[in-house]
Amino acid sequence: GFEWRWLWQRAQGQARKTFLIHPSPVYAITYSPDGRFVASASDDGTTQLWDARQENWLRTLDSPTNSPRQLQFFTDHFTLRCSVSFSRDSRTLLTGGRDPALRLWDLESGQRLWSLTNNFFLGVFSPSDPNLALATWRYTSSLPGPRMSLLDVAQGKISANFTNGRADAICFTPDGRE
Repeated sequence: GFEWRWLWQRAQGQARKTFLIHPSPVYAITYSPDGRFVASASDDGTTQLWDARQENWLRTLDSPTNSPRQLQFFTDHFTLRCSVSFSRDSRTLLTGGRDPALRLWDLESGQRLWSLTNNFFLGVFSPSDPNLALATWRYTSSLPGPRMSLLDVAQGKISANFTNGRADAICFTPDGRE
């Protein structure tokens, strides 16, 4: 209908710059709280870091090796396949991917600080506490649906698991209390 054409016309020519570095679709993109960085996570398993002020690419933070079986599982069962989330102080980046694992990165050095495997695939930092995040993990045959956990980022460990329902999406309230 006309809606599609109207929306398409409105979306043309508004971009200031186009970045062509991911060879696969991008499923997650976010700005750092201080506006200094942009991170993008792609279906190919890579996470790219960009300088938002200079509008240029800085580095590839993550390029895990994914087996075809794992890729097929996540392609079939999850729409959102990867995540990127900056800490409130914009010093670290939490990435989640299809391999499945969560990783914490130091943004200045580009070094990985820790990895949390065991079927964790999405992570979101608290907007108020740089040491707190939510994470989702793949379900098992005894627990249907993805589950949510509270992550102690400083330790790189799960501090609590929530098993009373599915966690198809995760987020904090703007004040970070819930």
